[in-house]
Amino acid sequence: MNLTDWGLTYKILFLGDPAVGKRSIRDRIVTGEFQHEVKATIGVPMNSIRLRVDGQEQPVKLLLWTPPGMFAGPRQYESMLRGQLGLIVIYDITRESTFDNLSLWLIDALKHSSRILSVAIVGNKTDLREVRIETIDTERGKEFAERISNEIDIPTIFLETSAKTGENIPELLPQLVGMMISNFPDDPSSFF
Repeated sequence: MNLTDWGLTYKILFLGDPAVGKRSIRDRIVTGEFQHEVKATIGVPMNSIRLRVDGQEQPVKLLLWTPPGMFAGPRQYESMLRGQLGLIVIYDITRESTFDNLSLWLIDALKHSSRILSVAIVGNKTDLREVRIETIDTERGKEFAERISNEIDIPTIFLETSAKTGENIPELLPQLVGMMISNFPDDPSSFF
């Protein structure tokens, strides 16, 4: 099967500090399951999935890339940043430092990307909100996403998720990809 058989093809890159749930969210999207055993991401796993998006005759092909949370340097993932892509930048709502580092992940991606179409800021691990005393407030996440959207002029959405329970996981890709298509309807396949 070649790219034209799929309709549109987009790269989606999951970014964020170690242990924020990048791989767990990706696995929940791809398999519908949550892996209770936590493993560090080694290498740069990639999955491809098809997604039906309103207004599209054919399913959209998504290449889901999940680089490890710690990089040897930007060259390690520069090839993933080529072409048109969407970013899912994730923080752990129970760890302030992961929220503070969102800007660093975005700056690095913007520095090395040829064309970022849309960004999703995702606060993950909402299932821990009831058992942890201190968590990052939802409003802070929303405000950050709005500020980023205005400052870098890239359409940005905000969601809070739980890879463990599946909360808001089914909405994540359709919202991000729908925004990518509506803002940039050209076929991105030529940009790979």
